[in-house]
Amino acid sequence: MEDAEIHNRIEQLVAEEHEFYERGAQGGLNESEHRRLESIKVALDQCWDLSDSVVRSARPVTIRPPPVSVTRTSSSATSSERMARIVSVMRLSSHP
Repeated sequence: MEDAEIHNRIEQLVAEEHEFYERGAQGGLNESEHRRLESIKVALDQCWDLSDSVVRSARPVTIRPPPVSVTRTSSSATSSERMARIVSVMRLSSHP
């Protein structure tokens, strides 16, 4: 369901909900109207949840790696060990 469709559905449900509230204030609702009003409330909650998830999924998510501390390698480390550390740091820093 597209965001615009969700918002249109929310507007329809809110309008119907307001009609029931107005009717209820004027003289009360019968049992079937109470049930419909409750189903509208549930549907609105679902639509708002769906709308929130659509908005969250549309946002760009930026995952940044934790800061990398540069430590001095001991002189006993082999050049391949030092190179492996450098490569791993480069991989971490290359991800946005």
